[in-house]
Amino acid sequence: MVNGLGGTPLMELYILNNEVQQILEAKGIKAYKTFVGNYMTSLEMAGASVTLLKLDDELKACLDYPSEAPAFQVAGAAIGGETAAAQAVEAPTHAAQSDDAPVQAAAPCGDEDTTPFTLSAQDYVNYINITAKKIYENGDYVTSLDAATGDGDHWANINMGFENLVAASDEMRAMPICDVFKKIGMLMMSKIGGSSGILYGGAYMAAARSCAGKAELTNRGLCNALEAMVSDMMARGKAEPGMEAVKGRASYQTNKGVGHLDAGAVTMSYQIECLCDYIAANLI
Repeated sequence: MVNGLGGTPLMELYILNNEVQQILEAKGIKAYKTFVGNYMTSLEMAGASVTLLKLDDELKACLDYPSEAPAFQVAGAAIGGETAAAQAVEAPTHAAQSDDAPVQAAAPCGDEDTTPFTLSAQDYVNYINITAKKIYENGDYVTSLDAATGDGDHWANINMGFENLVAASDEMRAMPICDVFKKIGMLMMSKIGGSSGILYGGAYMAAARSCAGKAELTNRGLCNALEAMVSDMMARGKAEPGMEAVKGRASYQTNKGVGHLDAGAVTMSYQIECLCDYIAANLI
């Protein structure tokens, strides 16, 4: 458990957790369950505490029960070793789904009219590298969009996150796809500044839960993972279809950024475009 003492931002707690996880992995220690958040604070003191507990089967079973204790509110069982991001910030969790499980979506998700394909970890890492290049090449454009309504730092943050993903490419290629998503989530939480780190990190953690135990994804499985990501982002932002953005980087603008392209939406469109193009060119 990485417990904030009250005055340390959640983002910094995730960064600390990432460092702790790396130390544990280097020592061959596997975390059964990880909690990150402000559980037991000391007024608004800066800093955090790190607690490790050696578990037996009985204690594991206890940890897997939901808790409504004032200083320990969790939704219940989580994937072993996962940063419990959704629990820590009181966002709803998403149950793991099989490739054949139905998805609650407005549009068909991997239905029988879709050409079937299989997406491997190698494929997803290839896509990440292609996307990183596109984001890098459009730095001036994205920054100019962000500067019109905000502080102009979105490209720097998102580019830094993708640079770290590219650096971890070789490691991720050898992982099952569920662990690739989890790795991406942890890196984005620790490397991307601002709200984007939490949004992207939480979304990829949700994707990892949706395909727990999967080495590869079918078209249905990928659709499930993307749906989990969208649902997690909507839950964190308390967003619903049809809502207009009135908060965020443009909130202090008198016109709320009306008439301007949002830099975050543009970089997200790059990711969707690159994923679709990669699937069309290499998997179908």
